[in-house]
Amino acid sequence: MHFPSYAPRLNPDEGVWSLTKRDLANSCPNDVEELMEDVLNSIDAIRNCPAKLRGCIAQSELPFSLR
Repeated sequence: MHFPSYAPRLNPDEGVWSLTKRDLANSCPNDVEELMEDVLNSIDAIRNCPAKLRGCIAQSELPFSLR
């Protein structure tokens, strides 16, 4: 199957980043280290939630056979 070189709608990672950005929207880190800690904590929370991960895959426009 041919995939275009840039296709964010086909990339489930875009859903993960969207959830992460939403989680960090009200964050107020004092420095880069705190920002990195907040980002990693948010990604870990998503990683440990199968429902959120399934949602990221389901919202992508991947062909059903590849989900």
